[in-house]
Amino acid sequence: MTDPDTVAKAIPGVQSLTPIPGESLAWSARISLAFIAINAEFGGEVRMSELSAPSQYRLTVSGGGDESRITGSALITLQPDPENPIFTDLTYTGTATMTGKFEAAPPAIVKSVVMMIARQFFGTLARQLRSDGENDYA
Repeated sequence: MTDPDTVAKAIPGVQSLTPIPGESLAWSARISLAFIAINAEFGGEVRMSELSAPSQYRLTVSGGGDESRITGSALITLQPDPENPIFTDLTYTGTATMTGKFEAAPPAIVKSVVMMIARQFFGTLARQLRSDGENDYA
């Protein structure tokens, strides 16, 4: 789950993800987001920290562009399912902040968009890991 291609394909809206020289778990990113009537292109960074393979890491995304800024961070934890060890329980806690154009959106809409992005990320990640047949990245 720390493979840059896997992460890039799982983060909604990522157009490109390029390793930052000298940093093993940081990438420059181009991200395109659209919700309601607002479209925004961002340049920014994606970072992994607090890595304790294979059980947890923090994923942080930050960027700005089109008079807006977005930041988000999630602590992702993986544990074997106690009832069925061939499955893995994934939990996360996180925060997200959007400013600029996105500030005009009601908080309930922003919350639902953040939840939608999280579902897309984890759903895509789960499909990728299932198609790999094994979890080489955690």
